[in-house]
Amino acid sequence: MVNPDEIRHVAHLARIEVESDKLPVYADQIARIIDFVSQLDELETDDVPVMMHAGADDDVFREDEPGTCLDRAIALRGAADHDDEQIRVPKTL
Repeated sequence: MVNPDEIRHVAHLARIEVESDKLPVYADQIARIIDFVSQLDELETDDVPVMMHAGADDDVFREDEPGTCLDRAIALRGAADHDDEQIRVPKTL
């Protein structure tokens, strides 16, 4: 069972402010989530192949083929700050 002190501790680590009267509610909700997830331990997974990603292994991206470029004037028209050649952005260090 998750207790309110554990919720307070995790909230502190996450820099989340939690009202004291909500701590028991959150503790109960987290406990129910943990119980639900623990049901996965009951599944028979011996015949399930190991996977690195849940998605398909096939490449879903198209080939990169040259095409027509966006007109510079049209591209600059939507920029907040620009000169005639390029978009200006704030300096970052």
